[in-house]
Amino acid sequence: MAYNDKNIKNIKALIFDFGGTIDTDGIHWSEKFWEYYQKFNIPISKEQYEKAYRTGEPKVEKVIQKEDTFTKTLNTQVYFQFDYLFKNSILIKNKYENYIEIITNNCYNFVKEKITDFRKPLKYFSDKYSLALVSNFYGNITTVLSEFKIDKYFSSVIDSSEVGISKPDPEIFRIAINKLNTEPENCVVIGDSYFRDIQPAKSLGCKTIWLDGKSWSRPTDTKDADYIINSVTEIQKLLNN
Repeated sequence: MAYNDKNIKNIKALIFDFGGTIDTDGIHWSEKFWEYYQKFNIPISKEQYEKAYRTGEPKVEKVIQKEDTFTKTLNTQVYFQFDYLFKNSILIKNKYENYIEIITNNCYNFVKEKITDFRKPLKYFSDKYSLALVSNFYGNITTVLSEFKIDKYFSSVIDSSEVGISKPDPEIFRIAINKLNTEPENCVVIGDSYFRDIQPAKSLGCKTIWLDGKSWSRPTDTKDADYIINSVTEIQKLLNN
């Protein structure tokens, strides 16, 4: 744990990111998927994988429905990655198609364990603060939160696909703050993306906790992060100091 500013006082609300924060405890999904490609010895390079990931992601939002589960979301993401790899003759379809389900299931089980461990801290936070969740998601984040039985802890949930604004636009955080009926200086924003979570939240005057985990890119200057942690398990101790 590190800090740039010790003064996290008069806090009334916590605003969480979901993907890469609550679900994976600091591992960006681009890296989490890649871990399983490596685990199962999928014969592609990191460059080929990254191209598949970037090509597939814009297609996911077009097909995901509001009622779709997290399993369905993961499966759709992995499907479009492999679809790119098959269509570009990087992998042979009839040899590797079964890995779509294998990787999906492994990712889901990992997330289920992480969220189960974080459910008790979330309850603690919700008893003490108002909680909001702000996520660049696919329109089904409320279904996903309900699926993992953590929806009851959030008084406000903002899904980028539903409001038509995505991080790093600060306005998506302003929506959450207004719904919480508070002011930016009374909010702490917690997220794994320095560029999408920390910088826009800080620009509004929020306090910030950056979950410094595993991602494609890292900032050279972290002055907008009031605190820097390596796991969501550190949040409770930090706020109690």
